[in-house]
Amino acid sequence: MRILLAFIFLSYSLFSQQSQIDSLRKSLSSNLSDTSRGNTLCLLAWELGNENAKEGLETGKKALAFSREKKLKKIEAHALNTIAYNYNMLGQLKEAVQVYLSSIEIWHSLKDTLRIAKAYSNIGNVYSEVPQFDSAQKYYLQSIDLCKKHKYRKPLSSACLNLASLYISKNWFSEGVRLLLEALKIKEEISDKVGIANVCHNISVVYKEQKKYQSALQYELKSIHIWEELNSLNGLSYSNMGLGLIYYRLNRYDSALFYTYAALENFEKVDNKIGIATGYDHLGLIYDASNLADKAIVNFEKAKESSMNPFITESYVSAGVNLVTLYSKSKKLELAKMNLDTVLKYVHSDIQKTL
Repeated sequence: MRILLAFIFLSYSLFSQQSQIDSLRKSLSSNLSDTSRGNTLCLLAWELGNENAKEGLETGKKALAFSREKKLKKIEAHALNTIAYNYNMLGQLKEAVQVYLSSIEIWHSLKDTLRIAKAYSNIGNVYSEVPQFDSAQKYYLQSIDLCKKHKYRKPLSSACLNLASLYISKNWFSEGVRLLLEALKIKEEISDKVGIANVCHNISVVYKEQKKYQSALQYELKSIHIWEELNSLNGLSYSNMGLGLIYYRLNRYDSALFYTYAALENFEKVDNKIGIATGYDHLGLIYDASNLADKAIVNFEKAKESSMNPFITESYVSAGVNLVTLYSKSKKLELAKMNLDTVLKYVHSDIQKTL
């Protein structure tokens, strides 16, 4: 059976993304100084990247043209960063790297080592998506070295988390945990509660993969305590799902069901489509392990259905693979073949996109 790892980096905001975008647009209609207008355009381009990267890219280009017209070098570098970010969101990774490197040239001229360190980490993020492991690792390590040299704690924690994620993708769990614990120490020093909760959850995920279940429980429970304090249903849902997976691995299926249903309920409240699909998929796994095949099939089918609008390839494929396994075990070969054909179609489509 196939399990999706719930490795997360959640943000926490009192305001919706759309309200921030609306506020920035409204600001642009007022009488702003050149510096304020340039900064506002850059912020708007960045925020749009998560909602509409094409519009974000166009806004970033407007910010770049404005900064060059007004000879504002710092804003020019920020504008390049937003353009690179939106290229990355659009999957134009080669362009993203080139533009980030252009921004670094300006940061060098301004002797802004903090921005250089952040740009190195951003380039690492781009290469990690390709994936080009050596290039990603190179830039993450450059960012970490620069942050340590200048004692930039917050960007250091981010670079450590990024490199940890890269190592974990290669199943280098010991190296990943070492970096996660380094990041956790920084988050605790700067009292970043959201960061602490995120990192504790991710440490738990890795310890679970290493079969260090007591350590996994310890860090997941710490994460849950903070999410409850912050009243973050989304964060609490991921951590509850994490507990469910730990108990699933320990063959404690009643506890696994309890925490997975709790996660699914909250995912539905916040309309987290990926969380909902993954939750049903995990319920299918637990019911299958409990020898309740009919309930397992129902939940795997719900996982597929929940992955359709919008289409979530990884969740759909995971549920489909699990259905292939279950239908094959029960000798329902036509249903197994139908699901296998569908899974192969989407896997092939994804491979074609990366070529």
